[in-house]
Amino acid sequence: MGNESLLGSDEVALTWSCVEEGFYVASVGVLMVGFIDQIEPALFEVCDSRARVLGLFDRLETAMGRLSEAGTTVSADPQIDALGAAEEPRDEQ
Repeated sequence: MGNESLLGSDEVALTWSCVEEGFYVASVGVLMVGFIDQIEPALFEVCDSRARVLGLFDRLETAMGRLSEAGTTVSADPQIDALGAAEEPRDEQ
């Protein structure tokens, strides 16, 4: 598997990259939205961009679907991370 673009329900292009055997990274533009780690032949762990586990799945396609759902919440606002969670404001001095 190389790179594959998918469109979510909001038409956000999600690109998948297999960076090593059994490890897949999803991104939107330059933002990583998460990854999938193949733990066993039929067990895939899905994590968001902050390595929080979103679930375990028995098929890669199902795991990709879960992360695709999370990836569709990507915002163009730089204060929002790849999954839509607001970051803490920083004091500029």
